[in-house]
Amino acid sequence: MVFYQISLNKLLRFIGTIIISILIIYSFFNDINNFNNRISKIEVISLPGNQKKIDVGYGDDYWILTENNELYHKSMMLQKFVYKRSDVLDFAVGLDGTVAYIDINNEVYVRSMNADWWYKIADGSYAHQTISICDYKTIFTTNDNFDFIKGVYDYKIDDKLDMYNWEYVDYYYTYYQVSCAFWDHSIWIRGSEEYAYLYKDNYTHIPRTEVELKQVKALSEQYAIGVDYSNNLWELTMGTWTWIRNNVKSATINYNGNIFYIDNTNIIVCFKRPPDRKQTTIDVNSFNKEVNLPFPNNTGIMKIDVGQGEDFWILTENYKLYHWNAIKRKFIRKAKDYEPIYDFSVGSDGTVIISDYYHDINIRSYIDSWNIIYGHYDNRNISICDLNKIFTTNNYMLFVGGYYKDIYFWDELDRNDYYQISCAFHDKSLWFIGYGHYIYLYVNKYRKIIRSEVPFKQIKALSEQHAIGIDYDYILWEYINGTWTWIRNNVRTASINYNEYRKDHHTEQDKSCIGVVKRLPPDPNKLHSCYIHPFTEHIKAFIIILNIYDVNSFNKTQNFPFPDTTGIMKIDVGQGEDLWILTENYELYHWDGIERKFIRKAKDYGPIYDFSVGPDGLAVIVSRSPINNNVFIRSDIDSWEWIYGSDVRVPIISISNCDYNKIFTIEDRKLIVCNYDNAYSCDTLKYGIYNQISCAFNDKSLWFIGSGHYIYLYINKYIEIIRSEVPFKQIKALSEQHVIGIDYDSTLWEYINGTWTGISNNVKSASINYNDDIFYVDNDNIIYKISKN
Repeated sequence: MVFYQISLNKLLRFIGTIIISILIIYSFFNDINNFNNRISKIEVISLPGNQKKIDVGYGDDYWILTENNELYHKSMMLQKFVYKRSDVLDFAVGLDGTVAYIDINNEVYVRSMNADWWYKIADGSYAHQTISICDYKTIFTTNDNFDFIKGVYDYKIDDKLDMYNWEYVDYYYTYYQVSCAFWDHSIWIRGSEEYAYLYKDNYTHIPRTEVELKQVKALSEQYAIGVDYSNNLWELTMGTWTWIRNNVKSATINYNGNIFYIDNTNIIVCFKRPPDRKQTTIDVNSFNKEVNLPFPNNTGIMKIDVGQGEDFWILTENYKLYHWNAIKRKFIRKAKDYEPIYDFSVGSDGTVIISDYYHDINIRSYIDSWNIIYGHYDNRNISICDLNKIFTTNNYMLFVGGYYKDIYFWDELDRNDYYQISCAFHDKSLWFIGYGHYIYLYVNKYRKIIRSEVPFKQIKALSEQHAIGIDYDYILWEYINGTWTWIRNNVRTASINYNEYRKDHHTEQDKSCIGVVKRLPPDPNKLHSCYIHPFTEHIKAFIIILNIYDVNSFNKTQNFPFPDTTGIMKIDVGQGEDLWILTENYELYHWDGIERKFIRKAKDYGPIYDFSVGPDGLAVIVSRSPINNNVFIRSDIDSWEWIYGSDVRVPIISISNCDYNKIFTIEDRKLIVCNYDNAYSCDTLKYGIYNQISCAFNDKSLWFIGSGHYIYLYINKYIEIIRSEVPFKQIKALSEQHVIGIDYDSTLWEYINGTWTGISNNVKSASINYNDDIFYVDNDNIIYKISKN
């Protein structure tokens, strides 16, 4: 017998190899199982001939057209294909299950009343070739001249009228196919050169591809699938084209987002979309992490308030007001000329009001400017909902101020005991500390609902069913849906910001993981409460969130190679990877997501000094000629339509595109808006200092870099809300509460719900798409994408 001695290292390697092999085998079979869960293959055996088209409405209600022009329906109850019609040229299935087809005589028929009843709805005036259905009310077709035609259902019970009215939508441009999107009834077309476009009207077709497609099927303005002439199946989601499969003859997508296609072997494949499963549990006992914001002044802090995120303000015991600068990470004294300040309040939109030495109410209008808006009575306690609504009390009379055209109109609501008031950010309900220092919900002057039976000295509300308060034992409590929960002892003052949100206020309290987060996602499901310890005088904060994003874990991908040695001056993006760049020699390039390369655009319109991409994919440019400046919009794959121009001595220094309906520009200290109504008309909104503008994709709010190169939110010609207290050179906005910007140290920052977070250094230009992905160019002209998915 022979014994072999195996070294310890060899033994460990052997064991490790076995473990890795087991993991690989498990992963392999697990991946196969997941793949099979997403894909089901249905082999069509009983149908004569080959299949050339598939379409579907909801679920698995799909229909097939064979190459010998026979139409079949998949019966889910019979579990087989049922023959329906012959001599079918094209067909479509609508969102509501309506099925219509075009026969070989170019007439349109719709299924009605019975599974096998079809009746003609065309009037014989059009030679219909292709068809698309939104629902039974609206049907689109194209004819043998590639014209765009619409049939609208007309039902009048008095006249016993039940018919479709047909008309030309457009007979000037070329329409090979039309697809009505189920989700939003937007219209996609295969138009000029068989590229895919989003149809807005007869004059505006927004390009969606730069390769030819032979079929397109849409769910919304930002979601569609298409098959190209190489038989590749593509999916467009929020501006990004993703390859799905090759060897595809025809494809469709149902309302649920499941993709059906026929491959070259006549097998029908369905990609099933798994349902979303989201965790929404929070443990209130996990409140254990704090952020200290140092306040070096030895003076005691009397009050703290916060609007969005870290938009902190404090009032000291010697009646001085300070604001937390999140970028410089320090408190800055404000409103010195109005001291002593007796009270203040921060609104959900960042508006700040103060009660000054005369007990007059003043509103912050610029970085260090305040305007008086109410000078009557002794305003001892104030609360602001937002710019549009303010409450004030002199401890006896309750007043409300409503904003209209730069003027606040004030009304007396009630006379009673009002020691403190709080307007809830989410629903504008009004809480107050009243008789006996108990907490009440104000309904009207005759009805107040009691919320506590112990005295409180401070409250801050978010909604009718959510508030925090401090009792006279310095205990901080939180009220949610009828339940008061202890939070912390030894608290002098506290506030809660807008970012706490619960989708269902009738469920049990749901709070989740706790953490100090350097980056807050644009997700409303998070809480941010602040309090002051009465002995240490430090401002402390705990943050409750449902999702934590670490900026260091963002997937940075250098996947946009730009071979030109010319420097990149500006980058902008609409949806997904709909990426455009402007070089330092004023040339414009567009990223082709299918070809994976940049393609030069608008060669005949240069030099181009600025451009902008909207959330709908519409691109606009500013070009300069020897005699004037001009604004053009992209109207076709390589065509640009003139909007307006200015004298060359009055340069257009910035442009921003909300969508095809609204475009903003800046020229010669003028803020200009161009609105679309069959044509663009441009008007001056306001004269002032405007260095750059950005129209937010999500809500069409307007941000700008203004006086002092600070960032402002434009409300109207009278009100502009400050958003930064350091100078910036570039911004790009998503909403009133979400923007990115680059300061003069070339640092890229992101603002979400009141909090500024540093993203990267050495950044030349940056943009953020509708999907919340950040694109930026560094000083080495490398393009990065920061994805949060």
